[in-house]
Amino acid sequence: MIKLKRLVDLEHGERRTIQARQNAGTMTRHIDNEGYLCFNEEELKTYKPRKVGRKPKISKNQSK
Repeated sequence: MIKLKRLVDLEHGERRTIQARQNAGTMTRHIDNEGYLCFNEEELKTYKPRKVGRKPKISKNQSK
């Protein structure tokens, strides 16, 4: 069973970060029976941001 929590019940800053993650596609959107936008509490606890970009290139001077 998924533990859903409404975004309306959260403080403004926390709600904003979760909505940004949902808009980016890193967290899933859920809508409850009454039509409120919700999120999964377990998914929030295990959230890790996407790894973007490539690893920095090591120069020849640093490798010695």
